[in-house]
Amino acid sequence: MSFFTKKTLLIMSVVLFSATLAYSQVVPDFNWAKPVSSTGKDYGRSLIADPMGNVYTTGYYQNTGDFGNGVSLTSFGNYDYYLAKFDILGNAVWARGGGGTLTDRGFGVVLDPDGNVLVTGHLFGTANFSDSMLTSAGNLDLFTAKYDTAGNLLWIKQGFSVSQLSPHAIAVDAAGNSAVACYFGSSSALTATFGSVTVTTHGNRDAAVVKYDANGNVLWAESMGGLLSTEESNDVCFDPAGNVYVTGRFNTEANFGAIVLTGNGGTDAFIAKYDPNGNVLWAKSAGGPLGDAGQGITYANGHIYVAGTFDSAATFGAFNLTVASGLAGDEDIFYAVLDLNGNFINAYGFGGPGDDNAEDIVSDAAGYLYMVGEFQATANFNANILTSAGDDDAFMMKIAPNNDILWVKQAGGLGTEKGYGAACDLGGNFLATGNFQQVASFGTIQLTSGGSEDIYITKIGDNPVPVELASFNATVAGHSVNLNWITATETNNSGFAVERKDDNESFHSVAFIKGNGTTTSSSNYSFNDENLKAGKYSYRLKQIDFNGSSSYSKIVEVEITQPSEFVLNQNYPNPFNPSTVISFELPVEANVTVTIFNSLGEEVSKMVKGMLTAGHHQLTFDAHNLSSGVY
Repeated sequence: MSFFTKKTLLIMSVVLFSATLAYSQVVPDFNWAKPVSSTGKDYGRSLIADPMGNVYTTGYYQNTGDFGNGVSLTSFGNYDYYLAKFDILGNAVWARGGGGTLTDRGFGVVLDPDGNVLVTGHLFGTANFSDSMLTSAGNLDLFTAKYDTAGNLLWIKQGFSVSQLSPHAIAVDAAGNSAVACYFGSSSALTATFGSVTVTTHGNRDAAVVKYDANGNVLWAESMGGLLSTEESNDVCFDPAGNVYVTGRFNTEANFGAIVLTGNGGTDAFIAKYDPNGNVLWAKSAGGPLGDAGQGITYANGHIYVAGTFDSAATFGAFNLTVASGLAGDEDIFYAVLDLNGNFINAYGFGGPGDDNAEDIVSDAAGYLYMVGEFQATANFNANILTSAGDDDAFMMKIAPNNDILWVKQAGGLGTEKGYGAACDLGGNFLATGNFQQVASFGTIQLTSGGSEDIYITKIGDNPVPVELASFNATVAGHSVNLNWITATETNNSGFAVERKDDNESFHSVAFIKGNGTTTSSSNYSFNDENLKAGKYSYRLKQIDFNGSSSYSKIVEVEITQPSEFVLNQNYPNPFNPSTVISFELPVEANVTVTIFNSLGEEVSKMVKGMLTAGHHQLTFDAHNLSSGVY
């Protein structure tokens, strides 16, 4: 077990040398798979895990959606948007919906640094979101909303266009700002408005990205595109410096500020970088003569990773990819690595004779990558060949920071299965969502659709979620220091050694507090360090596993000040049986006598007689050998 905090980011460096991905045979099992069912069509689009292993997911459904565990939603019309929370075991906790009589969908979900849930989607017509009513200006309008962990709507913001304005993804930075990747416009409607910011297309439909602050205020928005109508932003991410990266597709030519990209034919993938203020820093293209698109993007280890699809052949800087079948019209998966200056470091292709697509890619703090998508017939993932059980099967792939493929798994049946959203938890377990038809197998787990297409949410791996130290604080009370800490989760936790140091000594243990072993519930701990002299003190926690391994918390510092006058405090408790505490303060070193008398003025105990140093002092008077009375 090791300490994790919500705002900790571990940065590791990785150098990629080879365009060949190695393959590891260690393949975890599907831990659980859960359906969200209705009698209509239902689609899971995105999901995210919190530090305790809970899962938040969004998408859209028809009719009455059954999330399991007694949780359900009923749509207002055609498709309605949903946001749902599941616990670490895959049990539904709550679900919130939004929509009207037309089409309303959810596409992206993330967590902000405070644990609140940010979600984006689109609405058509008038839609109800937890009693907040929104009406689209034309066809589709964009919404971005924030909820707390109990599912209460905190705010919702709308983007307007008289044509279509629809998002694909959302990301959040360390300050709680969010960025949404979207598209807008048509030949007759050339603008979209986000708050006080209006963007204009370069000709027809354009890709765009909009940035909000933590309260949902629009900071900036930028469009990207050309004269033709197939520009779309499909995904977005931040780096630790707050720069924004966007990927998607463009047709023939596209403008990114003053930067103009020219395609190779059909649609090409693009990757663009914006600074925190919305200024474009660079834009890169990748592709070939047919249809290519960037679908997912993530930051890890000082690099940008992009996943998507290419048709026939495609060029990524100095790297050339060709589909596995060698046939024009077949689509394969690509996975590309760029440095932060936009240079391609490597590019890889996976696939077979059918159409194969990557839909999403995410990373964890250690730099492991998680990719999801779908494939047809047979697909080669570097020596690991998957065969579809029917039409499309979903795939889930985990890649190590050194670029080795750790494993690839599939899920599916005789129908069509799609993988749209990928996520990971702090244990390195893989989470995915998408849709399935008929009967689909997730390892030994089988799900049966209640309608035409149903949503699945699945977890691969059973690695325990490590301990998350939610808080660690120290406060001074007289000559004592009160330490309080909270863990959000614990795994294999024997306990905590409380360590203290002052100006004259190094850290040493002053107490051991027993832990709660393994739990997904929040736990509160405390320790009082008493009878301390005036001075500055530092404290840290040494968390110790049952196997003896350990890790340290952050250090907290306090100062106990020198008393300014002689003070004899009221003893406590009072009345007492059989003991009480007597405390007093000395501003200077002094000759002190503390004597206890009974009500007749007779001495019954002399507790102190001699020189004491300046500071806070505390004595315990034990009266178990004395009769009841007043002393």
